Amino acid sequence: MAWLPNFFSMICRDFIVTKQENFQASLLRPLTGQQCEIINNHTNIEICNIFGVEMPNTDGRAGMTAIALKDGHEFDAGSISALIKRDLAAYAQPVFIRILPELPLTGTFNMQKGDLREATYHPDQCPDPVYVLKPGEDTYTELDAEFYQKILSAEARY
Repeated sequence: MAWLPNFFSMICRDFIVTKQENFQASLLRPLTGQQCEIINNHTNIEICNIFGVEMPNTDGRAGMTAIALKDGHEFDAGSISALIKRDLAAYAQPVFIRILPELPLTGTFNMQKGDLREATYHPDQCPDPVYVLKPGEDTYTELDAEFYQKILSAEARY
């Protein structure tokens, strides 16, 4: 029965909290595929990957999108925010966006999520720019130290 604790820890860690509701990530796999398709429609985005990241003092995870931009394009927070707000339901909108030079792939060309999930949005673990959709706002803004502390202390109400 050594597999039993690992089995339950895998199940327990795959819950995503959105707007005070918990969703099991395995039930959302079709949703994350739809999210990626919609976000990939943006003219500046080459490809994206969506996964859940831990939020302090919550029972689940918040959505995070890792994005690789097309060559010669820059991150346009306004237009990407507008696309996400227009085409995704509120519960499907990622809280964080991480900009990567390229997305890590496995040997079989599947997108890797493990390392991205571990680094999350923590500035000491994530060297890439991270944007956050703050509660009550319509546009993603770069995650700064002040708001990061609000997230850690659960003052940012998600």
